[in-house]
Amino acid sequence: MARQGRSWWGKRFIEALEGCMDAGRLSRGRSYNSPYRIEEFEITEKGAVARVRGNKNPYFGVYKTPHYAVRIEFKRLSKAAWKKALDNMAKSPARLFKLFMHEMPDDIEECFEGKRTSLLPRSGSDIMGQCSCPDWANPCKHIAGVYFRLADILDHDPLLLFEWRGMDFEHLVKALKKYPLAKAISTAIISEREAKNEIEAEKTVFNQVDIKGRVRNGKKMETGLEGFWMGRIGERRHFSAECLELRRSFFRPPVLNALHLKKEGDHPAFWNKRQSFLKVMEDVYERISKDS
Repeated sequence: MARQGRSWWGKRFIEALEGCMDAGRLSRGRSYNSPYRIEEFEITEKGAVARVRGNKNPYFGVYKTPHYAVRIEFKRLSKAAWKKALDNMAKSPARLFKLFMHEMPDDIEECFEGKRTSLLPRSGSDIMGQCSCPDWANPCKHIAGVYFRLADILDHDPLLLFEWRGMDFEHLVKALKKYPLAKAISTAIISEREAKNEIEAEKTVFNQVDIKGRVRNGKKMETGLEGFWMGRIGERRHFSAECLELRRSFFRPPVLNALHLKKEGDHPAFWNKRQSFLKVMEDVYERISKDS
């Protein structure tokens, strides 16, 4: 059947549903994922609730447009299952980096080991749909329509799966930070953000100075943009205190320590050597920092 989800996670969700329920009945709901059909929709901590418009059917005595209440709930994973999943997440720098950057790792399912444990629904008991319509089968087209709406939601925010399975993302990050590797990566990301904010603040001050040395907020500096780069005041060529301080701030050694590269792990697809790619690049960064 044609895929509804646009992103990897939206597609994976629909594929998971196809594997644990009637794919034909599920496909009937694709046309019900529209504002005309789903009149009300709300995300809950367990899944979603919706109000879906049905069809008139005089043959069955339905002369007025019916509206049906739909409820979708995911089965919550046990504390033991979450503990095992967290242990597995904390072993991979690439997964930790993505999670701390509010991204869902593509291989996150590998962390949920076990025949009965998964993040995406693997059986009919992992996700339960209820509808007030007279159709006894599950999923009816109204439930299926809401499933496709959930796929759209996961296209934009796949991290909701954690909450639906029993642990919201905020608590997941807090739990991960108890692991030494996760704590180190989180600290490095925070340091990077603080450094970027500080540099942006310095750029703001610098950009307030015009070519004649005037400052838009009314503060007078010794030199303008040309003097900043040339170290000049009028016709005299020397460095003012403001020039030295600002220039020093723009050329400080980096604090990232190959942080962005850690997103792909020690052995990315293009790296065919035995030693860690991250270790090699960290050494390169360190040498560049000392030489600059």
